[in-house]
Amino acid sequence: MYGFFMNIQRLWRQCQLWLIAVLFVAVNAVFILGVTFGIPLSDEWRWVKELLFPLQRGEIGLGQYLLGEYAFLSHSHYLALLFLWFDYSYLSLDFRYFSYLGLLFYLSTYVALLVYCKRYLFQDINFSLAPILILSVGYFCITSDFPWLLVVFEYVYFFIAIITLLMLDSFLQGRVGLKLLLATMLGCLVLADTIGMAAVFMCLFALLINAIFVPAKRKPFFLIMAVITAFFVLQYFLLGKGIGISAHSRVDTLIAMLRNPADTLISFMSIFSQPLVDINILKYVVGERNAPILQFGLGICGFIFTAWMLYYYFNERGWQKSQLPLLFIGYSMMTWALIFISRYQDYGVSVMDEPRYVRLFTLIYVGVGIAAFCITHTVQIRRVFTSAAVILLCTYSGSAVFKYWQDQYIESYFSNAKAELLKEPIDSQALAVYIGRCANDYCTSVVEQMRAEKLSIFKESDITR
Repeated sequence: MYGFFMNIQRLWRQCQLWLIAVLFVAVNAVFILGVTFGIPLSDEWRWVKELLFPLQRGEIGLGQYLLGEYAFLSHSHYLALLFLWFDYSYLSLDFRYFSYLGLLFYLSTYVALLVYCKRYLFQDINFSLAPILILSVGYFCITSDFPWLLVVFEYVYFFIAIITLLMLDSFLQGRVGLKLLLATMLGCLVLADTIGMAAVFMCLFALLINAIFVPAKRKPFFLIMAVITAFFVLQYFLLGKGIGISAHSRVDTLIAMLRNPADTLISFMSIFSQPLVDINILKYVVGERNAPILQFGLGICGFIFTAWMLYYYFNERGWQKSQLPLLFIGYSMMTWALIFISRYQDYGVSVMDEPRYVRLFTLIYVGVGIAAFCITHTVQIRRVFTSAAVILLCTYSGSAVFKYWQDQYIESYFSNAKAELLKEPIDSQALAVYIGRCANDYCTSVVEQMRAEKLSIFKESDITR
């Protein structure tokens, strides 16, 4: 009888873990579907105007189309452009499918993380609740820019990047071979845009560190480094620089950062606070003036918590079980550095406040949650885990309530944008209030062709909705 009740208790604890997962999936999935309106906001208009419709008219070839967004060591968007062509050819250019596909991979990434942790890292079901809670709160940051359908679609890239980091961890633990890791990294470079490129750079850095301390890892590092270098050399030789991205040189940006070290510190701390509470929520609660101060304070708290966890992780040689905590936290810091160097002179210190970047920093707390699986759960550590999980859950709940409340304004925004698009003739000045890319009649010819071909929101089923 005692064994029966123990099995029931164990089953209940397992159910608790899956209930947590289902709860987070439900809250975020319902929100994303609720703010999916199928109206492009930025780059998508340029892709349709300058790439998709010229391809359809035979003015450019498929190769020119797929390379239309390529820039060396920057964006390429091969998968997005390929899906845009598929959407036009088979789905009447219904942009909502960008969000639907992105949502599918967004949830698939979470499932992949849970499966990996359950298979390789779970110590005891009794000690898994708080770490899973921390991981889930970190991953399901609800303040990302989900109304922007391209941002949601980029979770396809995010999925590929995460799989690449999981593959590297498996390689370092001796579970997969060098050929599979190398093939995954090359696939990530080709398919996952800058999100995947940052993951590959993180892999190279991690392999370098391992090669320094583990002689057996030196040969794989040099081999992978040679292949990745050859890939970039060949890419530059075949495709050149591509389209330009920033008007400022990286050297000028680095000089500007050195002249303003406070901006760099403020920006760095924001990557620890933004996944918890978005700056716009703080502005609503404490006002425009006090929000940056509170954001910086939250960032310091997040940084201390992360450093505290890494202290125990290193102290107990947690990397021998998994290096994912270092890979994920390092990835977030690397993407921060790359974005800040690229965008600082264009947007200033507040560039990291852009909601579309938040997803890149959520991996800090995912890494912290995974690190919790790699250390001994003493009474003191379990108390800290539980306290941190409760605090993080409170920040998530508050953000979720705010975002669901804000949903009415998002719906109104896109309803007004749709109304302007449906007007005939188009008032580009009025439309630009909602879609900045459409100023000065930029979108007029695109909208007219969509109307003529009954595409996107001009499908009869959507017009009457």
